Order: sequence, then C-alpha cells, then structure tokens
Amino acid sequence: MSLTVLLLVGGMCSLLLGIQQRSLSSVSDQVAQMVQQVETQQASALEEVQQQQIAAAQRALQTKARSLASVLAKLSPVALLTLDTETLDTYCREIAADPDVVFACVFDSEGTVQSTFRNESDATLQQLLGGRVGDSAADVFTALKGKSGVFEVAADIEEEGQHLGRAVVLIRDSASASQSNSFAEFAASSEKLMGTLVDDVKQQAHTATVRGTWVGVLAGLIGLAATMIAVLLVLRSITRPLKRVAEGLKDIAQGEGDLTRRLPMRKVNCSAQKKCNRPQCPEYGKEASCWDTVGSNAAGQVHCPSILSGKYASCHECPVMQDAVRDEIDEIAAWFNTFLG
Repeated sequence: MSLTVLLLVGGMCSLLLGIQQRSLSSVSDQVAQMVQQVETQQASALEEVQQQQIAAAQRALQTKARSLASVLAKLSPVALLTLDTETLDTYCREIAADPDVVFACVFDSEGTVQSTFRNESDATLQQLLGGRVGDSAADVFTALKGKSGVFEVAADIEEEGQHLGRAVVLIRDSASASQSNSFAEFAASSEKLMGTLVDDVKQQAHTATVRGTWVGVLAGLIGLAATMIAVLLVLRSITRPLKRVAEGLKDIAQGEGDLTRRLPMRKVNCSAQKKCNRPQCPEYGKEASCWDTVGSNAAGQVHCPSILSGKYASCHECPVMQDAVRDEIDEIAAWFNTFLG
C-alpha cells in the first residue's frame, strides 16, 4: 500500500511539474509575441509621430525664413538703390547669424546678386559645399540652391511701389535630420528595452520552473508523509476498536463464561444529558455506558426512568446511546451486549 501511495504521489508531482513547465513556457512565448506586437505598433506610431514632428518643424523653419527674408527686404531698398554693397553685406551677415540660416543675399531687379557676403566661415555651409566655397556670392547661391535639405525663401524689395529686387534666405532643413536622429535613438533604446524584457521574462520563467520543481518535490514528500500519517491514523482507528472487541470476547470466552460482562463502549454522563434528576440511579452524575449498566442491556436491575416508564423499549432508541455509537465497531459491541442482555 505504501508503494502504491508513493507511486501515486510521485506521478501526481511529475504531472504537476510538467503542467507548470508547459504553462511557464507558454507564458514566455506569449510575452515574446506581445512584445513583438508592441514593437510593431510602436514603430508604426513612432513613424507617424516622426512625420508629424518633421512637418511641424519644417513649417516653423519656413515661417522663420519668411520673417528673416521680409526683414532683409525691408532693410535693403536704400542700400540697393545706392549700390552700397558694404551695407547689404552687413544686413546679410546679420541674417546669416541665425543658426538655421546657411546663406543670405540680395538680388537687384535684373536678377544680379548685388551683395558680396559669402558666409565662407560657416561650418554648415562648408560641409554642404564640401569645403569648396565659390569666389562670389552668386557662385555660393548657385551651389547651395541644388543641395538636398536646403530650401529657399525670398521676399520682394520694393520702394514706393517700385520693384527693386529680391531678398533671399537659404535655410538648412536641420529639423528633419534632428528629428530622425532623435526617433532613431528612441527606437533603438526601446528595442533594447523590449529585448531585455523578453530575456528577463525567459529568465524568470526558467527560475520559476527550477523553483517550482523543488517546491513540487518538497510538496510531494510532505504529501507522502501526510498520506502515510493519515493511513496510519485510519488503520489505528479501525484496529484499536477491533482489538478492544476481540480482547473483550476473548475474556468472556476464556473466563468462567460470565455472561454479565459486557464489551467496553464509550462512556457518557447520561443524567447530565437527559436531566433526569434521579440521584438514586447508580450512574447518576457519572461517566458510564449507562445502557449496559442501568439500561435495557443491564444484567441486574434497570434504573433508567425512560425504560421503566415504557418511553423506550430499548436503549437503542435513546439519543444518548445513539450518540455514543459512532461507528460500526461500536454498533457491533452494542448489539453484542444487547444479545447478552
């Protein structure tokens, strides 16, 4: 029987561990799939946000460029009419001081560049032109105009309704590159974070599996011990009453055949339970098997008022005896004593 219980507990532990391991593996796979879905959705959302941010940044740059071109156009009429190149260069230099402005120049009504400012010391301009800055402002303008990421904004120069020329500002679209770099860094950081999350979940699943294995083994051993204890207690609860009955029968059989003897049974305080108020009863206020000593099974005089009055024909009808007969062994003893009585 012990071997059967051991095999049963071991099988249950193995089954539970297998179920736990599959469950943890399933959770790990589900987390990985969820992370992949989140990454896909995040990438799509980031792309959309990135495009919106770039568009907003470009609109802001264009607005600033138009404002700067308008300022240059309003400053230039007198200097353009008097061919004051030095003043025009000063205006262009002030406009180009803005970090987003690559170049600024002033054209006359014939389309000729009248300013000579080339902004040749600007690092951004040199980078765009590969270090080869043209000899004139017109050369610089022509070289920059075709460059990717550079856009032109112009404002008409007028004086008393007469068209004098154009003020031109070239802006580098640094916002797009800056936004792209920022979002690329964020995406890389997010991907790394998600990867770390998946690795952590897998590690936790592995750790939980190992811990669950030991917990399962320990639980199995505890369960086995508890089962063995329970089996022993059950067996003891069966064998002890049987042994008591067997010893009682043996005493009756091997003795002098005294049929006044009874098999031992549980003892109760009958007078307290029934409140009979009969102090002359030999078992009054005592713990005794009253059905065998003063009740219907008694070998001598019956003292129980319920039997004497005819309320019960036998103590088997009495709740006191019924409560005392708790199992089949008690029932065997009760009926055997009744038989003797």
